[in-house]
Amino acid sequence: MKYLYLSLISLAIPLNSFTQVILNGQLDNAEEFVTKIEVPFTMPDGVGLTTEIFLPILQDCLMVNVADTLFGAPIEGDLVVMRRGAQIVIYDTVNGVPQDSIERYQLPFILTRTPYNNDGQELAGALFGLLGYAHGVQDMRGRYSSGGAYFPMYSDSWNKNAYHPDFAHVNDVTDLEDPSNSNRHEDGYWSIKYITDSLRIPESLNLPHSGELICNGSVGMFGASALGNTQLQAAAAHRIDPSKPGLKGLMPLVATNEHGDYTAFPNGTFRERIVTGWVKGQIIDLDEEEDIFPMVDNDPQNTLHTPADFNHTNRFTVAEKAIDHFSSHRYLGKKSAYYPSSSLIAEMDASRAMVNKDGESVAADGRTPLPDLNYSRYTNMEVPTYQITGWWDIYPDGAIETFLQTRKHLSDSLGNKNLQKIVIGPWAHQTLMSQETGDLRYPEKVKAALKFNPDNFSEDQLNINDLFTSEIITWFRYTMNQNNFKYTGDPKFIIQKYPVWQDLGETYEAQVPSKDYIMTFEELFGYLNGTNGLDGMIIKLRNKKDSS
Repeated sequence: MKYLYLSLISLAIPLNSFTQVILNGQLDNAEEFVTKIEVPFTMPDGVGLTTEIFLPILQDCLMVNVADTLFGAPIEGDLVVMRRGAQIVIYDTVNGVPQDSIERYQLPFILTRTPYNNDGQELAGALFGLLGYAHGVQDMRGRYSSGGAYFPMYSDSWNKNAYHPDFAHVNDVTDLEDPSNSNRHEDGYWSIKYITDSLRIPESLNLPHSGELICNGSVGMFGASALGNTQLQAAAAHRIDPSKPGLKGLMPLVATNEHGDYTAFPNGTFRERIVTGWVKGQIIDLDEEEDIFPMVDNDPQNTLHTPADFNHTNRFTVAEKAIDHFSSHRYLGKKSAYYPSSSLIAEMDASRAMVNKDGESVAADGRTPLPDLNYSRYTNMEVPTYQITGWWDIYPDGAIETFLQTRKHLSDSLGNKNLQKIVIGPWAHQTLMSQETGDLRYPEKVKAALKFNPDNFSEDQLNINDLFTSEIITWFRYTMNQNNFKYTGDPKFIIQKYPVWQDLGETYEAQVPSKDYIMTFEELFGYLNGTNGLDGMIIKLRNKKDSS
């Protein structure tokens, strides 16, 4: 059997010299560079939070057309260069040590948690995938495809039993001793734990690393408004150890961890429009069709979301009760959340939810308050945080206070105090990082952090190279890829060795590539853009009559 080894540096058939290179092949858009899987993250009480996971695994193949001759015989046909179902991103060094095992396929993970439906995130998933990350978008508890009953701004923070063990949310139908009781919900924290400890590549993908952990231990979070608030709450739930798997970077946009003083009651005045408008908007999409309520929905922890989850008969009552919880409801005759001395403030303001020296507030049973709660909950948030807000946002002072509290209480020795950043620009809540706010238009530098214009965002106008060099992505590169827990450097792209011989006409067949081919981000996009070839890729070519 005879083989002809073809190096794209030295000989014979460099891919960029083929008669035709189909630059996008069957990879017609950015979304086809990632594969989506749906995973229910299981919380300690058994409720599943549905999460769409985007992995840099090709949905389709990239082909080139070959038309040439070799030793007088034609070489012609379509060669699969990047094959469907292969993961194309790896980290080939960890802490300076080359990786040639399945560990190199483990990725940093960026999580977004949303109450607004996790559907339609394919483009964001594709961008994160191409930039070297696994990306997850999760429906919060009680929202859309996730199980459980929805308690706005309640289930995403920290255990509330330290501050009011004798009552829970007015809409909660479970007993205080029930593991599903809302006082115990810490969904953001446990979602991160699920990523680092339990989230694995499905066996159905038939990858070399199927069954292995997806995440390499570095988790970041990204999102705006409610999607930013939950990041801060998750980080404050328990003390973060930077030397262990877990949160390595937060990017909360137009968000705060101080909702009592700055969202609900600024200067002691109830902010009716913000609180009631948002809560009603979250609750009124409960399903209350007569053929569903109340007979079918007899389980508050399932994925059918109706007023029955809260022991009510209509969604407007659920909304009114949820608003009362944040404002006027007097549990057991005690002070309502309107009073700064109310125990309810501790579920809204991280600065008032005190912990002990270890960052804990309740015992391991989840019910018993601990003594000596004399430390700020901000001591728990040992993670770099990049906040972006606007001078005309609905709570810029809350974002500033979160920044100041974090800087004040973080350790001087772990380095995260100096990795807190806040950017405040000429934006309102809905115009973040845009060039236009109202009738004002700002110069190009206003969008410097993004490197694209969110006023007119589309895949067509997005320059991947610009995004790659934006401050947001370089910040994630630093915090996710170069932290003290795991230093991976920049991601690499891999075209895996393909053992299948592909037909090239009557005489020849080829193995492409015959050895793993690894390239940088710039080299991959240079190839896709037609500015460079795959120099150095090794191909085996053989005569069909010798293949037997």
